[in-house]
Amino acid sequence: MAAVRRGKKKNAFEEQQLEIRDKILDGLNEIKKGNIKDFNEVCARLENQYKDAAIHD
Repeated sequence: MAAVRRGKKKNAFEEQQLEIRDKILDGLNEIKKGNIKDFNEVCARLENQYKDAAIHD
């Protein structure tokens, strides 16, 4: 029974690793296409958006 649980955990871990790898590759492809925005610009936009939302509530 314990061996079955270990096997399931190992499979789940391997699936997560594949998902992470795919996300990283997707991100790299987006960078190559020029679709990535500057991190500081995104943070500033989000900060302003949430400040505006808080003021209007």
